[in-house]
Amino acid sequence: MLIGPALTLALLLPAPSGDTPLTAATVEHRLAEMGPTATVRELDGAGRWEQVMNRIQAGDARWIALAHKLALGADANTSGALTTALAEALPKSPRAVLSALKLKGPISADRVCAAPFLDSDSATFSAYRASTLKALGELSDARLTSMRDACVSRLEDL
Repeated sequence: MLIGPALTLALLLPAPSGDTPLTAATVEHRLAEMGPTATVRELDGAGRWEQVMNRIQAGDARWIALAHKLALGADANTSGALTTALAEALPKSPRAVLSALKLKGPISADRVCAAPFLDSDSATFSAYRASTLKALGELSDARLTSMRDACVSRLEDL
């Protein structure tokens, strides 16, 4: 069943009650239909960008899989939030996050694995770094070896 533009827009924009569900499938459809820039603007303008970031940050692989396409349409503000959400998801869902990363670009291992939301001198950073390195060390996926190694190297340099 095809979803028309008006219905799809209604799914992204908040209902008067604010309880319209936002799904990864809906966002993926909007990305295909409108492109990344218009989708990110729509989500941000409707106050839904934070909801997307919360789902990515929680480690939900369905949402993390949308990160690269979302990054293509992000501005400086939304790109920073996306990088932070991916960094926070990294110890929870390392396979999904590493699969979404690129070697260069707005969601690269260099940027995401730098824990951009933490001061490297804090106890919170030390705990994050330890849990992330442990999660990365337990990941054995040959397709992700170079990305994992780049991420480990970046974390160890901090």
